[in-house]
Amino acid sequence: GHVENIMLLTMQHLPGHGGGLCVHIDGDASWKFKQCQLRCYPGPLTTVLAVSGKGAYLEVEECLIARASNHAIGALGYGIFAWKEAVAKVVDSDFHELKVAVDCSFAATVTLENCWFKHNRFGLYLHDDASIVADRCAFIQNIKSCFCVGHTGKGRASLIVRDAELKGNDAWSDDDRPRVDIQERVTVDNVETPKPRCYFGTEFRIPGLPDRPLEVPDEEEAATLKYENEVLWDFARHAAEGMKDVNFTRLGWERPGQWHPQDSSEEPPARTIHNQTSEEECSEDREASFSGDH
Repeated sequence: GHVENIMLLTMQHLPGHGGGLCVHIDGDASWKFKQCQLRCYPGPLTTVLAVSGKGAYLEVEECLIARASNHAIGALGYGIFAWKEAVAKVVDSDFHELKVAVDCSFAATVTLENCWFKHNRFGLYLHDDASIVADRCAFIQNIKSCFCVGHTGKGRASLIVRDAELKGNDAWSDDDRPRVDIQERVTVDNVETPKPRCYFGTEFRIPGLPDRPLEVPDEEEAATLKYENEVLWDFARHAAEGMKDVNFTRLGWERPGQWHPQDSSEEPPARTIHNQTSEEECSEDREASFSGDH
C-alpha cells in the first residue's frame, strides 16, 4: 500500500493503561508513507508505526513522527517499533519528543537516511540480534542518549552510524554496547548546543538529571513552538465535528522547505502554552510562517 499527504493520530489510547497504534504492519505486507504527519497519544507503549514478522516492510519518506501536542509533558510514546524479522527504511524524516524514536528487536532491520531526532528520551534502542544503520542523521538534545542497547542486545545487536551530528546529548546512556558498534565521521557538540534541562517547550525540569543551564530557544525553534501551539489543528475538536470539510495544515518543521503549510478551510482556535499573544501578533507570525522563510 501507499499513503501520502495525510495526518494520522492513534485514537486507541486508554488513559492509565497505555496502548494504541497508528498503524501496525504484520507479516507479508509492504506499506509506504510519504509526506505524512504521524502522531501517537503520549502514554505507555503508545506507538506511531509498528512493523513485525517475516516479509513485513515499512518505508517512510519525508514524514514527521511525533507524540501528540498539548496532552502531557515530556517525551512519551514510541516512533517506530520493529521486531521479529521486519524491515524498515526511513528517509528525510523527523522524530520528535518520543520516549524512544526507533525501537528495534529480535532480528529486525532498520535503515535511516538523513533523519533528525530531537527532544526524544532515546534516539535508537536495540535489543536481541536487531540491526540499525543510520547515515547522515542529526541527534539534537535527546534527554537520556542518542543510542542505547537493552540487556538482551548487549554483545548481540548491530549499530552502524555514519556522518552524524550529535548536539546537546550523550551518545550512550551507559557502558553497554552491541556486538557491532561502528561510528564513522560522527561529530559531537555539547557546548554550542547544551544538553536539555527542561522538557521541550516548557520550564518543567527533567527529573534525575544534573543541574544544567536553561537553554534559550533559537529564532527558528521559537517560531516552530509558536506555530505548533497556535496554528496546528486541534485533533479532538475536528474528530468531534466528524472531520467534515477539513483541510489539514501540516506542521512547519525545522528543516526549511520540508513542511510547507497549506491553506485551511477554517481557522483553528488560538492555543497558547507560554505568554498570551495578541491576535495581531498571531496574524503577523502566521503570515511570516506561511511565507516559508522560517
